[in-house]
Amino acid sequence: MPLETGTLERRLAWAAVVALLVALTVPRMAQRGMFADGLVYATVARNMAIGAGSIWAPQYTQTAWPEFYEHPPLGLALESMAFRVLGDHLVVERLYSLLIFALQAVAIALIWRRLRGPSLDWLPVLFWSMPAVVSWGAVNNMLENTQALLTTTAVLLMLGAARATTVAGVAIRSALAGVAVVSAVLTKGPAGCFPLVAPLVFWRLSPRPARSPTDRQRRTIAIATPALVLLVAGAALAAYEPSRHNLTMYVRTHLAPSLLGQREVSGHLALFKHLPIGIFSRMVALLGLCWWLGRPSGHAAATASAGPSAAAFLALGACAAVPFAFSSKLSGHYLLPSVPMFAVGFALLAAPLVVTRVRTAIVVLALIAVAVLTSLRGARDTALVRDLAALDAAMPRGVVIGACPDPRAAIDWGLHSYVQRWYRVSLDARARSVNGWFLRSEAACAVPASCTPSAAGETLTLYRCRQ
Repeated sequence: MPLETGTLERRLAWAAVVALLVALTVPRMAQRGMFADGLVYATVARNMAIGAGSIWAPQYTQTAWPEFYEHPPLGLALESMAFRVLGDHLVVERLYSLLIFALQAVAIALIWRRLRGPSLDWLPVLFWSMPAVVSWGAVNNMLENTQALLTTTAVLLMLGAARATTVAGVAIRSALAGVAVVSAVLTKGPAGCFPLVAPLVFWRLSPRPARSPTDRQRRTIAIATPALVLLVAGAALAAYEPSRHNLTMYVRTHLAPSLLGQREVSGHLALFKHLPIGIFSRMVALLGLCWWLGRPSGHAAATASAGPSAAAFLALGACAAVPFAFSSKLSGHYLLPSVPMFAVGFALLAAPLVVTRVRTAIVVLALIAVAVLTSLRGARDTALVRDLAALDAAMPRGVVIGACPDPRAAIDWGLHSYVQRWYRVSLDARARSVNGWFLRSEAACAVPASCTPSAAGETLTLYRCRQ
């Protein structure tokens, strides 16, 4: 039986959107280089998987952050499960990132289905893919990807709770949403709390106002249960010494200094750079395209009817993003959990405009973008990766080796991360040989007298030393 026109259009649209998502990520993942933070996360997760460090005391290297408290540990522990299942291969962190990326797309589509049904469920995913930081975060294995999946899942569950017809249904979905919020906080910190405001937003949109005692009870349960789950989890974590120590060290060494401007400072106006330019500009451009192509159809007025729902999700996105205005440290990827909320909001505004000719134009433009993007493969750390490839055959495995203290080995976390991730080598950057090995970077220090070259690249030389 031939497919109905609407079903065929929807499948073609989904095919174009999926192709676009693949083109934005997979070709760039083919390179060996990776952004330093994502490389650190992959290294810590791999170490956890092989027994070097534990969930409450993760390890980066034996010499640099032998106990890693830069972030809460859950996201690292989840990624370590991929290494436990698939082994220590360079493709594992890529596959994990792609899985999280795909699950985010599914969660966004499911939110849309709860709001409007299956029609146009690809549209919010398309809006979500617009900001460059979304695919960049997936390519570079950022912890915010996992946090964004958890917060989006929490919002999905809270939306289900707001529309549940029984008290039990509200309670179960709200409790699960609370678990997702706790997990988001344990992945990348307090930014994961923003879904707690979702029940307040969704109950205002409910088709059944809270007039009867049962309605008021359902609303109270939906609002209170996630917060209660968070409080109970916090008390349990505080009562267990390993988790209390881990989270105390995270607050003391990372969170508090970041909030007080004692670490990398990006300035209080950074939010206004990343949010309007990095996120809103592309979504507004796509919304403008939909309006321009769809305005002759007479459906533009219907956009107003989508206003309350769109405003709700735009407000949720603002709740996720605006708190960063009070932090002196901000990078674009910190806003990743807010992007799915903004995407749903903009898609709700665009949906009445997306008539057949708009769908056709979007599919064509997406396929053109696929052709362009798959031909572009940005490379990262090419010189360092090339140098390490020249040292590969001679590089020892699973040991501590000596290294120069300046300028690279002591402060270049990329160098630390690559040798730890690829070779399980830790660098002792005190200008002396360790375990019969010494790594010299550029002309940073004198070579110990007992050492002779074993392998060399353009800026790195590996020496074998007499003990």
